[in-house]
Amino acid sequence: MYTPPTVLRTRSPAAGFRGVYEPAATLDHGQELTHLHYLSCVPLLQEVSQPGLLTLARAGRWREFRRGDFLFLQGDPAQSAFVVCTGWIDIVLNSADGRELTITQMRDGDLFGENALINHLPRSTSAGAGAPSGMLAIPRPAFMAVLDEESRLVRRMGGIA
Repeated sequence: MYTPPTVLRTRSPAAGFRGVYEPAATLDHGQELTHLHYLSCVPLLQEVSQPGLLTLARAGRWREFRRGDFLFLQGDPAQSAFVVCTGWIDIVLNSADGRELTITQMRDGDLFGENALINHLPRSTSAGAGAPSGMLAIPRPAFMAVLDEESRLVRRMGGIA
């Protein structure tokens, strides 16, 4: 059975800590299949070719977060897109006066963080685990490589497919 690696934990945005990821490692066949399974459950990725999914699966890194851990903070540079595999993630907008507004929750099979990744923009929201959560982090280079090859994915993301 695949035991995903862990990530160093984070604190609240006010504490100023961010998730720190371990370096990329080579996946064994079982890990690759697990990643492919999770990716195939993402509606946006349903029409991506097998080679495209394999690229994402091989580049993806499993991340675990405890309730209250933050994946990223509003204003951070975008380095990865995320696929929720277990648990849920609160997407939070921080106001100028310090208040937080949860604008949505991402659940199993949801892909998020891709817009800032594609457009090279800082994160427009923060993302924190609302429950113990596991997800795939897909680095920008792999995500962009698949976008370059998958016109159907580009059209779906643009809402024209």
